[in-house]
Amino acid sequence: MQGLPSKMFLIVRFISTNPDFWAVVGTHQRRITFSPLEPCYREEKPRGPLPSSAASAAIVAMERRRSAVNVGGKGSVLSPESVFAVANSIASLRVDPSLAQKPSQSEPPSGPSSSREAPTLNLTPEETRATIAVFVNKLILSNFSSKFRPSLAISLADAINGDREVEIAPDFSRVVVGDGVEFGISAKEFEAAEGAASASFAVAALIEHSAASLCPVVDAVAAMSCEVSAVDGKVFDLPVSSEGLGSREVTDVAADMKRIVFGSKLLGSLKEIAFSSIPYMHGSLRGAVKALRLKVRVETNSAERKFSGYMFSEADLVNSVLPLTNLLRNLGGNSLARAKTCIETLKDDELRVRMMEAVSRKCPTMECLKERVKRILEVSADESKGALILHDIYVLLKQTREIVAWEAAVAVLVLRVRERALANAANEPGEKEKNEKKKKGSSEMVVGKGTAAIRLVIGQVIESRLRCENGNVDGKVNDADTQVAEWASEICSLFDPKDPELTALLDTVKGIVESNEVRRLPKIPK
Repeated sequence: MQGLPSKMFLIVRFISTNPDFWAVVGTHQRRITFSPLEPCYREEKPRGPLPSSAASAAIVAMERRRSAVNVGGKGSVLSPESVFAVANSIASLRVDPSLAQKPSQSEPPSGPSSSREAPTLNLTPEETRATIAVFVNKLILSNFSSKFRPSLAISLADAINGDREVEIAPDFSRVVVGDGVEFGISAKEFEAAEGAASASFAVAALIEHSAASLCPVVDAVAAMSCEVSAVDGKVFDLPVSSEGLGSREVTDVAADMKRIVFGSKLLGSLKEIAFSSIPYMHGSLRGAVKALRLKVRVETNSAERKFSGYMFSEADLVNSVLPLTNLLRNLGGNSLARAKTCIETLKDDELRVRMMEAVSRKCPTMECLKERVKRILEVSADESKGALILHDIYVLLKQTREIVAWEAAVAVLVLRVRERALANAANEPGEKEKNEKKKKGSSEMVVGKGTAAIRLVIGQVIESRLRCENGNVDGKVNDADTQVAEWASEICSLFDPKDPELTALLDTVKGIVESNEVRRLPKIPK
């Protein structure tokens, strides 16, 4: 122990006397072992899950509270992920301590604020927190314009880091915290930080991050529906053009779909438009999100840019988000059509009717999507309502995500019904002898390696949250509509980027699409 600091000595001594010292790393329970000659820790294989889901959720919440998004420091960048994390209390907003030592270059507002051109903000709590985060970052970036008050940035950051409600005045003249505390914003600070456009930049960041996490999810869910509906796998055989005559995003989606369903023997000959358009629809979404990401990063981390009183950066950003409107509408419509096609494959007439009624009654319909798109197009004629336009697009994205969750619930439920039917048929008298002659692993229910892994992740989430064993699917129709609605609700929560278990699903999909099993050359016969 010689040569070690006194604190390190005490730690090593404690560990050496407690060989079964366990700690929580991330969201898993792991044993931490220390060596006297090596002042670092080593993670061993997990002994098992945490004691309960409630304890796990509490630990995850604590871990999230510890993370922070730094602004104002050297090289700090406010990314869409950071804006989303702060808006949903996943991380706190931290202003660099060096800014507190700088003298204030702007006087605090005194008396009633002068009239300023600012749109009426009707933001949700999530959008309000995101707006303040973007405003603080842009306020700090305006430091060189002699309009910066460090105390205001620090106070606003502290206001959204707590659990208190925060509201922004309609004219952006002040920020009101739930306990009655108000922070005034001067006209110079409002102009320097582009206060009128901060809401648009913030909601655009929320849209970008949510849409980016939705892209791999829709691929995974569509792959399960393809297996359930016996889709022809040739719809994903798209040629790759080396002369720039094809879309890279489209061919990438087609290649990813082939990897996800690789090894499946459930594919058939169905060629409906809702399935054959998957590469084109999902590829267009990927391209739009990729272009939006770069623009959002630029706008949320740039200083004041104004020309003759016109905020061209906000208008340009809104025009970049508008293409998502029709993409999300078509994506939701195709997802709903695939869910209904999966239900049509059920052989039980009563079960099929009950499932179809549940989807029609509780799932967002195509009419809901069209109404939202119509509202967006009407409001988009007024360039001064950028925040309202983006708010409606964000709502449209959430509706589309809910439809995708219903598609996933239907696909998983139909597959489990089939498995239970096959198990019951195998146990009937006279069937055991026939089954013994067949090889194990009949091709009738051989799913793809990728879809099996995705289905396992989703199934574990459903079972852990609803505390049901094996989905509780027994072929009965009395609770089919209730069951699929409960599953859709839990899966929709899983698909939300703020859900900690979404990371496991995204990592699973990423591991599948990055595998090279499809590209392996066949073995040369001897």
